[in-house]
Amino acid sequence: MVPIHDRWVCENCQSAIPIPGMSPVPRLLEEWREVALDNYALLRPLDYLAGLADNKTLDLLTEAYNCVLIGQYNMAIVGIGVYMEALIKEVILVNEGEPFRKPFGLAIDRARQKGYLRDEDLHVFSWFKGHRNAYQHVDYYEILEGQMFTGWVIDIPEDGEGIIRAMDNGLKDVKAGRGKRFEVPAWRVGSLAAPLKKAIDQKRAIALFNDMFDFSIRVYIRYLKRERYKPIAEETSRLIQESVKQLSASPERADDGNLSR
Repeated sequence: MVPIHDRWVCENCQSAIPIPGMSPVPRLLEEWREVALDNYALLRPLDYLAGLADNKTLDLLTEAYNCVLIGQYNMAIVGIGVYMEALIKEVILVNEGEPFRKPFGLAIDRARQKGYLRDEDLHVFSWFKGHRNAYQHVDYYEILEGQMFTGWVIDIPEDGEGIIRAMDNGLKDVKAGRGKRFEVPAWRVGSLAAPLKKAIDQKRAIALFNDMFDFSIRVYIRYLKRERYKPIAEETSRLIQESVKQLSASPERADDGNLSR
């Protein structure tokens, strides 16, 4: 075995064991850098939203972007879902002046009932919620739906003797077309399902990020222009003025250093 960053790695099978006291950060940075260089060119540039999005929602999308960038695809899709939920709740906020504090699905229902969004935009939120749920709840069955693993049965002696010979004969039968072929749903084979899911997640995460990015531009232009926030800003200003008056009338509260009040 050879030392690579924080691990002893077998040059033949690539299995690894940790080296006590060594930090994994250099290894992770190297891995993330390689993935990021591949993914960067495939993602929409966040700067395009800088003049449209407010910091609350943009920060959430930035976190999802970073996850896609370094290959954390399951968390990226969940993160895009968090962003989409915040986005529709922002639409409700500018219409009602108060935060909507119920789940994503109920936020979609509220926007539909009140007519805050066009039907085509409501459909996108509902459609994405379905994708997010599979990843939020780690539903391998749904994520890998339709994916099958194909293999061939090789008969191994029960006594354990002649295993190599049986494997050799079995492989010859497979190559000759005489093998006993089988198919099984991918989600049932845990050791193989994980890498298959990772490959699927990569394509989905990049496509979903770009699609929701483009959709976000439409949402910001249609429903979240800066003038829509004016009533909220005016109410906030009024509350500040009231707070100033109250604190001025109670000097002991103004001087206690508690900034949370």
